[in-house]
Amino acid sequence: MGESLAEHNDSGEASWEAYHLLEGTPLAVDCLLKVTESSFVAQIPRRKLLAALTKEMRLHRDRDGDPETELELLWRILPLARRLGQVQNHAEDLARGLELATDQPSRMLALAGTKAELDQEAGRFREAEATMQSALKLARDTDHRRQALLLIQLGRLFMREQRYDEATELFTNLGKALEKQGSAALEATCDYFLGNIAFHEKRLEEALEHHRTGLKKRREQHLLRPIGSSLSALGAVCVAMGNYPQALAAFQEAHEILVEHGKKADVSYTLRGLASAYTRLGDYASASHPIRAALRIRAGKDDVAGEAIARLEVAENYLLLGQPGAALEDARKAHFQLTLLSLEPHLANAEQLLGRICLAQRQYEEAEAHLRVALEKHKEQGDHLASGFDRAWLLEMALLEKNDEGIRRQAIGLRELVANFDQTDRSEQLDYRLYLGLDWLNKRGHNVGDPVSYLERAYRELLRKASHLRPDQRHQFVYQNEENQAIVDAAA
Repeated sequence: MGESLAEHNDSGEASWEAYHLLEGTPLAVDCLLKVTESSFVAQIPRRKLLAALTKEMRLHRDRDGDPETELELLWRILPLARRLGQVQNHAEDLARGLELATDQPSRMLALAGTKAELDQEAGRFREAEATMQSALKLARDTDHRRQALLLIQLGRLFMREQRYDEATELFTNLGKALEKQGSAALEATCDYFLGNIAFHEKRLEEALEHHRTGLKKRREQHLLRPIGSSLSALGAVCVAMGNYPQALAAFQEAHEILVEHGKKADVSYTLRGLASAYTRLGDYASASHPIRAALRIRAGKDDVAGEAIARLEVAENYLLLGQPGAALEDARKAHFQLTLLSLEPHLANAEQLLGRICLAQRQYEEAEAHLRVALEKHKEQGDHLASGFDRAWLLEMALLEKNDEGIRRQAIGLRELVANFDQTDRSEQLDYRLYLGLDWLNKRGHNVGDPVSYLERAYRELLRKASHLRPDQRHQFVYQNEENQAIVDAAA
């Protein structure tokens, strides 16, 4: 009966019925392929269809069935597996697919991209790179769009491994090639990643230019989700440059777009961005709403890292609101999650925040222990700005304890770090703390140079940031932020 149905009815529904009668036999494969090509496929639960396709593909392979059909089944499986978050269950199938697709360059590039993505998620970076490089060589001069997508993925791998020079060269050259081909959307993607690299390396003007260029191209193409991503990246650059109104505007527009056209992770990032801009303005109450919303999006999902990072920012907000007890509870939860995941950069930030919380609670021994761990980790990662803040908090603690040797050690270490900074996020806070440390030492007969120059630089930077603000925002920025008010008072 199943064979009869399969032979005499081409409808998707009939093919699905025939499949159930022929399940596990060679004839079942054709029925399933007909189902996937019909409109009826939308009525079948995705998990059920994925299970059927996977079963028949593997049985076909065990029967030494023809490679073309096996590859065709895998080609139907992967989009379903991606939607259901089950691609990792098909790692061996992917490796086999690459062998089968050597004479189909487009499919080989797509399969290579998916396999490399899996390898990256598992931390197998060398294997991921080898897969992509091999596929690119075999598929040279064919399917330029898939080549570009795989090259973009390779560039992202370089970024993940902190091979920023290689990533910059790749995205620059690819961007030029895509411009000649008229591929504006992918060219904008290159601008986006070049902007992110420049941002990471604190080349803020370059980052701003790349993101503005990419955003313009994406607006021209009406690519809504990518527009939201560019706006979010632009907002982060504006925060780092101290232009908080522009940052708020960018994050707000990004949020409006991504709520409708993005993923939850995208929305969470815009909320965290809004919170960071409000925090820099000194409006900690306004910052609390978006950052808690970001945590609600992340909490209880599979993204433990995203939850921990958002929780860490909630903890900082509690600290700034004068609630160190609540801050400590969330910071410890985040620290535990990050320790399990071995996410060293974020773990270092968690140690720094725990040190700040203990400092606020006047638990100086615990504060010093956390801040020293943070400093060690940040130095290992080459994060000079974060190391500067580790030293700034250690310096504040030494000043509170009137520890001359601690003040001298941290002030000199901080001075060496700030000498390498140009325009950085919150640089005025580092300069002001350095001024306090050097001034203390000067007044006690230590020859450490002129501390006033650092106060003057902190004051100039504060005025520059305040110049972007409305009068009401300016008042809040200066007088509701204790540190900013202290800079103004000292400069007066």
